[in-house]
Amino acid sequence: MLRWDADKLAKGYDILRSTMPFRKWALPPSSDIVFKVSRDSNLDGKFVAADRMIVISQKAHQRLESMLRTMAHEMVHLYIWRKGSKDRADHGAEFKRLAKLVCKHHGFEEATF
Repeated sequence: MLRWDADKLAKGYDILRSTMPFRKWALPPSSDIVFKVSRDSNLDGKFVAADRMIVISQKAHQRLESMLRTMAHEMVHLYIWRKGSKDRADHGAEFKRLAKLVCKHHGFEEATF
């Protein structure tokens, strides 16, 4: 089982940030984001806009692929927040459109994204 810490989460973010479609989105560097590991088994991950924080659950993600999928999901939320989208629904039409694009590029299953 992999153990996550803020540094590993930041590295996962940086890898994703260097790939399509993220590299076109001008997301901030990992040094501008707070990364936190949660022990909450009811949480996969979350983006907290007020704190510029991405939280990933250790209990929900014991494999790299799973953590990266959730990190990518939270990066979609980050992008929508940064661009000031009017579609502020958690998983509204804009989120779904961008999620589909991310899944296409990374081979993630849309149903679990």
